[in-house]
Amino acid sequence: MNIGSRSLKKLPEIVKETISSREVGDEKPVMFFAQDEGIFGRISGVRRSWSPTGIRPKAPRQIVRKYLYAYAAVCPNTGEMVSLVLPRAGNKKE
Repeated sequence: MNIGSRSLKKLPEIVKETISSREVGDEKPVMFFAQDEGIFGRISGVRRSWSPTGIRPKAPRQIVRKYLYAYAAVCPNTGEMVSLVLPRAGNKKE
């Protein structure tokens, strides 16, 4: 269950609601996970630079856009962690 924008002051109510909505006989423990995401990548592009008059510096050009998406969630009580590392995420087409 994603608490989202719901206040953590209401956490006990949310837990009771979640447990009461489970199927009969479901005794699995309720675990809370903290999550984070990150995008790691490389973007290279040509930029202006200063050089003395009469000298033109060599600036090889290779525009590269490569990304890696990382998602992780951890349960503070048990230390259990789940993570995904993906070459792309979402609906964006390359």
